[in-house]
Amino acid sequence: MNDIENLVKQYFDVDGQTIFNHDGSVKIIGGVSLVIGITKLPVKFSEVTSYATFTKHDLTTLEGSPERVGDDFSCVGNNLSNLEGGPKIVKGSYDCFANPLTSFKGIPDTVEGEFWCDWIENVPMLSLLKYDKVSVIAPDTAITNIFIKYAGQKPLRQAIIKCQKELIDLGYEGNARL
Repeated sequence: MNDIENLVKQYFDVDGQTIFNHDGSVKIIGGVSLVIGITKLPVKFSEVTSYATFTKHDLTTLEGSPERVGDDFSCVGNNLSNLEGGPKIVKGSYDCFANPLTSFKGIPDTVEGEFWCDWIENVPMLSLLKYDKVSVIAPDTAITNIFIKYAGQKPLRQAIIKCQKELIDLGYEGNARL
């Protein structure tokens, strides 16, 4: 058994088949969950065809995450300041709440399900409107409702401008940026 195989067995619960690519990355045909608290993923995933769950650990980076996730991706409850290194395509929902995010840099190009996050005062959030469904967990339900209302609206530029105005009217200028 090689080092990468040992790392996968030690740190992850794999629900499916593991393929070890020639470039040193790992493809999971099925789902994968991180089971040990670490600050950085010890392997590079190329793709996970089902879910990828890296929740409630000590991750400070998503580097090593799969480029593509065939179902839900969750990085809830870590120590992430941004989402760089995370998946680019998520066919299900993307959950990143309960992290000390200081930016949404690194958000996926595509999320086909719902994008879940915390509202964080003064962090630009308008880039999230590109997704069809956005749930912002906020102490003020007006914020949550604004994002629900404008998420996925076309044309996107108009939706961003309308959302921006409503956030500014409520006093959240810092969030009303891209």
